Amino acid sequence: MMSMSTVVVAIVLFSLSSQKYLIVRRDPRQSGAGFWEFPGGKIEFGETAETALKREIEEELSLSIDTAQLQFLSKNNHQYLAKNIEISFYLYQVPREVPIVLVDHDDFSWCDVNDLLSYQMAPADIPVVEKLKKMRHVG
Repeated sequence: MMSMSTVVVAIVLFSLSSQKYLIVRRDPRQSGAGFWEFPGGKIEFGETAETALKREIEEELSLSIDTAQLQFLSKNNHQYLAKNIEISFYLYQVPREVPIVLVDHDDFSWCDVNDLLSYQMAPADIPVVEKLKKMRHVG
């Protein structure tokens, strides 16, 4: 019997001035504690991916985003032990590294695309890192 997928969205925040991406670390109270990931969360009933992402980023980072600026990057499914997640990643470019207020995470890092995999990335986020490494951003 197939278990239902948990549908999740994540933001790949990219600073144009430093050419770095934001990743956050799950805190000890969360499943996947200690893993680094692109911030985001579950889509609630009646939400679009974009409105869910706007809400999650405001909740998790105290950062307001303009949904019109979100660019769909990729979608993948990942089977964790307890659940299957279907995760969509959206690229969001900001002029510079923005101030971050952590709510659900215990650390954050702005890092170069080539350094992302030196962090212990959440398994569901690794495919998008591979995709980012192949992309070249045009400012």
